[in-house]
Amino acid sequence: MTSNIDRATPLDPGALAGSEARFWAKVDRSAGPDGCWLWTAHTVSIGYGHFKLGATMVLAHRVAWVLDGRVLHRGMVLDHTCETPACVNPHHLVEVTQRQNVRSCGMNRRNTSGFRGVSWDKRERRWKASVKTAEGGRSGFVWLGYHPSREAAARAVAMWWWVHEPGARNVGIELLSEADKLAAVDRWGGEAA
Repeated sequence: MTSNIDRATPLDPGALAGSEARFWAKVDRSAGPDGCWLWTAHTVSIGYGHFKLGATMVLAHRVAWVLDGRVLHRGMVLDHTCETPACVNPHHLVEVTQRQNVRSCGMNRRNTSGFRGVSWDKRERRWKASVKTAEGGRSGFVWLGYHPSREAAARAVAMWWWVHEPGARNVGIELLSEADKLAAVDRWGGEAA
């Protein structure tokens, strides 16, 4: 059951004293320093390792981060750049906001289009576009429709981010012409930058 796992409280390095050997004994590091270090003990249903620290269950990759001498700041989460939930290699982790983490979930090795938020609908036989959002701690999807090409669908995603997330204006920016940016403002509001 995942509800008993503390996902938010920053870990105190002092709380890990005496637990380091027990922690690393549960990790397969045979892939070498650049490979995934896989958690071999208990995992939650979606594959993340968990580790008992005193009376609290914590996510194993968060422990690895702190054992590597890094600080996990309040309000931040760790994103697996390798897209392997059981990996605890701290060099495969990056500290991000929850919003950034949700956004990065859309682009992984299962993505056949090569563009975040774009996938092929087998039934409709067209490319579809959507944006995964995290507003107020809740995630959801914004449907951006069907498109004749994957590039057109990717442009729709980039246009949406251009208007709704000024800090993400580099997402797919190379796909947008000035006309696209103006069309995005007309469609969803906001300001052209």
